[in-house]
This record gives sequence, structure tokens and C-alpha cells, in this order.
Amino acid sequence: MSESRFRPEGEGLLTLVRETVDGIGRLISEHLTLARLEFQNDIKSYGRSVAVLLLVAGIFVLAYALACVGLALFLSRFMHPANAFFLVAGGHLLIGVVAGIIAVRGLRDTQPMHETVSEVERSVSALASASGGGNGVAADGGALAHQKSGGETWPAIRR
Repeated sequence: MSESRFRPEGEGLLTLVRETVDGIGRLISEHLTLARLEFQNDIKSYGRSVAVLLLVAGIFVLAYALACVGLALFLSRFMHPANAFFLVAGGHLLIGVVAGIIAVRGLRDTQPMHETVSEVERSVSALASASGGGNGVAADGGALAHQKSGGETWPAIRR
């Protein structure tokens, strides 16, 4: 008699469930590995940018200081020396505020861990569609909607 004849039917289902759980575990592990690698890459990139920015800022501070003193000394021929120094300082303060606003806007445009978010969205979408639910992705490809599974509402993943 063959072995398959004595195997209960639940064992085949158990094998499928075990393989599915192993696959989901591998998927989660790969997502965590991707997130870790992308995070490390982002940190290295930000570190290099900050180092260059600090070097350039140091050079500009020295150049600004020398230029300010020279301009104030030149303007002191036409007005009181203290007023000349305050005029130069006020102008450079205004320039510094504008430059700071531009720098903050540039930092807001960066999207750290963008690839990880999109991969997680794809995985959740695939799992939702495989389980019979909708794909969970907004029409514009943006943030996931709340997903319902048996009466439970799962939190959305947002960019």
C-alpha cells in the first residue's frame, strides 16, 4: 500500500500553511534587510553632505568676516564707524535668513527610505489581493487605504 493512502488530508494543508508562513517570514526578513541597508546608505549620504556643508560654511564664515570688516571700514569714511558695522551686519543677517530658508526647503524635499516604503506597499498590496481583498493602493499610487480583514481595520502605510 502506498504511503499517500495513510496520510491524512490535513497534512497537505499543514504543509501549505507552513510554506506560506515561511514565505511571509522570508519576505519580512528581506524587507527588514532592505530597510537596514537603505537606512545605512541614507546615513552615509547625509553624513557626507553634512561634512561638505560644514567645510564650505567654515570657509564662508571666514570670508564673510573679512569682507564685513573691509566693507565696514570703507563705509566708516562716510558715516560713524559703529553705524557702518551695524549696517554691514544687518545686511549679512538678512542674507543668512534667506539662505537658511532655502536650505530647510531643500531638506524637506528628501524622502528617506523611499524604496523600502514602496516595497512594503507592493507586498501589502500583493498579500491583500491574494487574500481576496482589494489591492489597497490608492488610484494615484499613493498611500495605502485602511485594510479590513474579518472586521478588523489595519492601519494605513503612508508616505
